[in-house]
Amino acid sequence: MVTKNLLSLKKLLWTLYIGIFTLFCLATAFDGIRNTVMANKNDLFSLMLLLIGIFFIVKYREVFKKVFDFAYALPIVIILGVLLRLLYFFVTDPAQVSDFSQADLFWHHLQETGGYDHYTVSVSELDNFQKYYSLYPAWGYYMLLMHGIYRLFGANPTSMVFLNIILDVITAMVIYRMIRRNASSCLAVASVFIFLLWPQYVIWASVTSPDHIVILFLSLSADIYFLYDNNRNNKKTALKYILLFAVCLNIASIFKPIYYYIIVAFICAEILISITGGKVGLKKSFLYCISSIAFILAFAFLFSSILKPILSSYIKTDVQQATPYYILWGYSVDNNGLYDPNYAAKYIEECESSETLAIGLEKIRGSVKDVIKNNFHLIPKIWHRKAYLLFYSDNWPAYWTSFNSDGLLNEEKYSMQAPWTGLWTILNSIMILIMPFSLKDKNPVVIFSSLSWMGYMLFLIVGAGIQPRYRVIVIVFQIILGVCGINNISKIKFIHVKSFHSEVKKR
Repeated sequence: MVTKNLLSLKKLLWTLYIGIFTLFCLATAFDGIRNTVMANKNDLFSLMLLLIGIFFIVKYREVFKKVFDFAYALPIVIILGVLLRLLYFFVTDPAQVSDFSQADLFWHHLQETGGYDHYTVSVSELDNFQKYYSLYPAWGYYMLLMHGIYRLFGANPTSMVFLNIILDVITAMVIYRMIRRNASSCLAVASVFIFLLWPQYVIWASVTSPDHIVILFLSLSADIYFLYDNNRNNKKTALKYILLFAVCLNIASIFKPIYYYIIVAFICAEILISITGGKVGLKKSFLYCISSIAFILAFAFLFSSILKPILSSYIKTDVQQATPYYILWGYSVDNNGLYDPNYAAKYIEECESSETLAIGLEKIRGSVKDVIKNNFHLIPKIWHRKAYLLFYSDNWPAYWTSFNSDGLLNEEKYSMQAPWTGLWTILNSIMILIMPFSLKDKNPVVIFSSLSWMGYMLFLIVGAGIQPRYRVIVIVFQIILGVCGINNISKIKFIHVKSFHSEVKKR
């Protein structure tokens, strides 16, 4: 029998979580809005227009409901999302630069040289491509995929852009199925609408990047998690879904090593579901947590055991993974004590000038402790600066798609898009402000999504170096929380607030 003190403790813990999540959302959203408006006073007008727009959406929600309930709403939204991506790509004709051009350049290098003659680990015998893919194997696995497609369809980066669009459409269908399973078609179509028409993501489809693969398989892992939750009372079925969850998560982690934080999110979700009254049973919940850890780590080891030798054989050197460098990247400061990731570059230069990359990385590991120790008193400022870069700098897709074929930034092309980047930041900030209202439902969908979203953001801010594009990796979780939040604000009963377990029994 549940005691009164235990109920009070559960209520306190759930309230504490709501408070932490809300404060995090408020801090990031208002910081983004404040910095945007301070940088460009015209964005204050944009903010007012957006707030007025949200007011009308809530006020005339029945009209918008009819629009998204239209029989052909989903295919129209998908077609519109595809057309926008194609239009941006062919009109702006972006050139692939930086990390996004390495696979294409490497392909042509291999065609010119005929490949490598022998296997070596000596830095003096390695070229820049071997060093790059040895230190950053996630890009190496994407390179292997890209080169495979080149062999089938010819060496043209445009084929990877078309792959991005295909992946986006598949992800949209996963989102629709995931939301539709537990809510109305209106809310499901609205979620797809946000995903496919999100400005930065439309632009980002023009860049040869593994991010789209990561987003798809994270979406699939989230969808499978929800299926698992619906069947958690059936031990055999639940374990089957946890197994599939681990597979999808590890495929995503091939290109972005994120399974560690998802393991934590899974365990915390089990705890919060128990706190909010979910009848999971402590024994079953413990079994599922242990199983998730075992499956995820087992597949991580299996995938690594298969892929690392393949990449090593292709680049004819050992795969190393520059994890220590990412930590230094996240905690380097300039001479004035201000966060500056560029100051970490000297460590990777020292690494690449060592006898072998393995020896160089060992030196970097020794530097990590010294850098963190010396900059320990600056950690609050470093974290704030990283949060600023993560949530405010929404010009990244416009910047990376404004290069000419000569590798130089097209200032005219970029300046045409720059005025909109502040609006995108405000739009993103408003969605983040709405997200805490989703917690009113107390259902596992929202709990897992909120933990995954906030956990990933904290992982980026606290754990290592960041780029603004990293935020989009968990855009699906953000959309789920955003649409659930606006749904609760508008009081439209699209989402069934009954537990998923009772819904399963009815079926």
